[in-house]
This record gives sequence, C-alpha cells and structure tokens, in this order.
Amino acid sequence: MFNSWFHVRFLGQFLRENLTGCVFNKPFTYKKREANFPVSGSQGFSNMHFSIQPPLPYLSVDTTAPNPKQRVTVLNEIEGKIVTDVQWHRKDRQLIIECNHGDCFLLFQLFGINGNAVVVDTNFQMIQAFKKTNNLQISPQDDFTCDLLLSADITTLKREFSDQTNQNINDFFRSASFPYLSQELINEICFRSEVRPTDFPVNFSDTQTDIFLNEILNIFDELSHPKIRVYLEDKPTMAFIDFHSKSDTPVQFFEDLPSADRFYISEFFQNHLSFQLRRSLLQKLSRGLDALQRKLNNQKNDLEKLPASALYRLWADAILSNLQRIPPRAKFASVPSADDSGNDLVLPLNPDFSPSENAQKYYTKSKNIERSKINLKNSITEIELSIRRIKEHWESVEKSKSLPDLRKMEKQLLSELTSVEIRQETERQPFHRFVIDGYELLVGKNAHDNDKLTFKIARPDDFWFHAQGTTGSHIVLRNPKRAASFPKTILEQCASIAALYSKSKHSKLVPVIYTQKKYVWKPRGAEPGAVSVKFEKTLMVAPRRPKPKPLIK
Repeated sequence: MFNSWFHVRFLGQFLRENLTGCVFNKPFTYKKREANFPVSGSQGFSNMHFSIQPPLPYLSVDTTAPNPKQRVTVLNEIEGKIVTDVQWHRKDRQLIIECNHGDCFLLFQLFGINGNAVVVDTNFQMIQAFKKTNNLQISPQDDFTCDLLLSADITTLKREFSDQTNQNINDFFRSASFPYLSQELINEICFRSEVRPTDFPVNFSDTQTDIFLNEILNIFDELSHPKIRVYLEDKPTMAFIDFHSKSDTPVQFFEDLPSADRFYISEFFQNHLSFQLRRSLLQKLSRGLDALQRKLNNQKNDLEKLPASALYRLWADAILSNLQRIPPRAKFASVPSADDSGNDLVLPLNPDFSPSENAQKYYTKSKNIERSKINLKNSITEIELSIRRIKEHWESVEKSKSLPDLRKMEKQLLSELTSVEIRQETERQPFHRFVIDGYELLVGKNAHDNDKLTFKIARPDDFWFHAQGTTGSHIVLRNPKRAASFPKTILEQCASIAALYSKSKHSKLVPVIYTQKKYVWKPRGAEPGAVSVKFEKTLMVAPRRPKPKPLIK
C-alpha cells in the first residue's frame, strides 16, 4: 500500500497534525529528480524528502535535512511561509499544503515517476514547478479535504456492483465512487471473498455478491482504525490492515507512519540492490557456464576425432623394417605390415625426406596424438569440475537474499568467472599470429576462420595474401599506419607463409597474390573461405616457415 491513496491520506493526516504552524526554510535539490523541503518548528521532523526517481518515488519526512556542499534552490516562493493547513485529494494521490492562510499552496502530485511538486496561487494557478511541464493538470480546491471518514454503504455498493455487466472486478474498482483502491487491497478483498480480480460480477450468485461487498465494508472499517505494518518479502509490502493473504509472511509493526516509511524505503532498496546483484551474478554465471559447456563439447568432439596413434606407430615400424625396399624420393611405399597380420600397407611419404625421416615423422605424429589425448582428457576433467562448481555457485546465489552475502559471493566469483572468460577468449582464436621484423601477420586456421579473419578482423588498409589457384589460409599483414606499400622482403616473407599454409606447400615455387583487404569481397552464395579480389599483384616464392614461432598456436 506504499504510495497508494490510503498511504497519501495517512501521510496527509500526519502532516496536518505535525506540520501546521511550521515555517518552510529554503527548498533545494542536489540530486536529479529529488527535492528537499526543510522546515522549522516541528517536533517530529525537520525535512520533507520528495523523489520521483525510479525505482521508488516517494514523499517522506526525515528527522534531519541533508547538508550537501552544492545545492540548487527550488520553489523559493514558499520560503519563509507558515503552514496553516494540509489536505488530501478525495480520490487521487495528491497532497496540498496551505501557506499563510491561502497566500499560496504547495501541491504534491504523487503519481510515481510522473509526479511533481508545484506552487500554486490563491486561484490554483501554477507559479512554480519542480519538474518543468507544459501540460500540468491542477485539480480544483474543492477536490481536497481533511475528512477522515471513509464512507461506503451497502446499498450504493450493490447498485454500482449490479451495473457491472461486461466488466470484471478490477474494472469495478476503477469506476467505483469510493477512493481508488490499490491492487494489493483489491487482491486482499478477492482473497477474503474467494474470488479472483478477473472474475465478472455478472456471474456471481447473490451469496457471493453479499460476501464480496461485505468484505469491502470490512476493509473500509479496518482502514478507519489503521495498524501500520510492513510484510517482509522479496518486495516488501506496507499495509494498514491485516492481510489475510499474507498470514504466513513475517511482519513488523510500527507506531507511526514516518518510522514505517523509513523502514520500508530502506528494505525496498536493500532488496532491490540484492535483486539486481543476484540477477547480475546469475547472468555472469550463465555466461561462464555456457562458455565452459561449449568448450567441453568441442574438446569431447576433438577427442573423438583424434586418429589412432597406434596406426602411425605401425606405419613407422613398417618403414623402418623395410628401408632397403623403399626407393629415394618415393611418394608412396608398399611394404609388409610390421604386425602379425601379414598384410601389405600402402604408405604416403614425403619425397623431400628420407624413408627413416618419414618413419620418424610418423613416430612423432603418434606421440603427438597420445599427448593430445592425455591433455584433452585432463582438460575435460578440469572443465567438468569447473562446471560443477559454477552450478553450486548458481544454487547459492539463487537462494541468497542477503545483500552482504551476495557481495561476498561476488568477490569470490570474480576471479573464477574472469579466468573462464579470459580462457574462452584466448584459447580459441581464428588465426595464428606471427611477428616478422616487427610487422604483425595473421594466418587463418580453416575456411570458416578465413572468413572471420578477412571480413571481421582485418582492416581495409591491411594487406591480404593467398596462394593462387589452390586452397589455403588467408594471410593478413597488419597495416596500422596505413602505409601504401611494404618493403619487398616483408612482402616476400608473407607470400612464403601464404604458400606454406596452402595445398601447394610441397612445390618448389608457388604463385601468391596480394592486395589490400578493401579490394577483397565475398560473392553471394560463395563457400566458406572463397573470395573475389581485384588490383592484385603476384609473387613467385618458395614455401618457407618463418624463423619466429607463432605467438598463438
């Protein structure tokens, strides 16, 4: 019921009893969409705090006024004026404070973030407004009252209720002649009557109608003798009556409205900050969990795709057992298997290497596969452990409602989540990186990575290389200074790397084209890695591995 019509009415009643006879000091603002109205002469408070700042706009009274170093005066027309009366609107969430027996009025329109504080003259014409507006609607003075009675008789209720032929209960309350009820009160009336706010009165039996209307009268009677309380939920609820619908909810009672307001506002912002922090942590945990799950799936796929290391070891054994039968510079060798099967094997060979060197390469490949298998299994175990930890963190964060506990969790999770994000960023790049004589060179890893490198990472003035007439990696020579050309030796080294990372890597000379990236485009419907170029030049180079090793493998 915080910020409801009843809350405004009870606040108006409190101000009428405690503000009358006090003097307004200089009103000021020092925060966006917030204003302070310090007063002198009150025994219970010294400042009214008005806020139209989301997520919780409000008007409350404080025992002390803030004292900021910098402030801006607002609504100075009321400075030095004596409060002579306080009234509230009969149906709307508005308060009006009379100054100097009607010399001027301070009007609070408590419409949430659309509210305003306005000084009006004796004719209820606006003099000043806290929030600038060109379309301010000001109610007539007769719409305000200080009457404490809440009147609603059963005859009037029945007549209004019977008129609701095509409207539900919510519509009925919106059009009723008595003060606007908040949705919380409507829900409570429905709970006590065992109906729903979306039910249609036309479908009620006479008994249901009597029960429903009597519960409205009961609520009004209870509101005439309010007992202020705050129900302690994820979003606290202020109430002036006993909410039967919240009988199992912890509750705290208060002797006066200002104490309840201060408690409610504090609880609301504590819970709001907790909600925001909890949501932020869950989002980070979700991103971390997704990253780890993707990595786990990729590594499991990589493990499944690893060839059998024993096969390459078998090939190496067969070559070494038949060195005399393999001629020099052979591209293939047909030799008996080194196992007991007695089958002949047809083995691919690199003609640039001797048979024993080919065997050694197969041994190395077998060892690399075994090493990769061990590394992948260890990494998979580690990732699965990290996933379990993050799921445990998720449960803890989801259950926690304490802001200090959530902040403690945030510190604990920060390093772990950051390390997951860093690993995700650094472990999979779509390129190898080389540094050649101070120039940075990026080499695409596969067809899809080539597209990422060329069209998402490379800049228009970077130089682009590719082996001509064959498949291979896209090569990008970074050009941060936007130079028109590079030294020939640099271009040739880049071209040699493009030749090496192509299917022509075993040729003695390979034609390599190069141009600037801005002259490279992807035809519609082209396969991954396929591009068109213009203004290209050609270099004939030998495939050659650069002396510097890749910085990122």
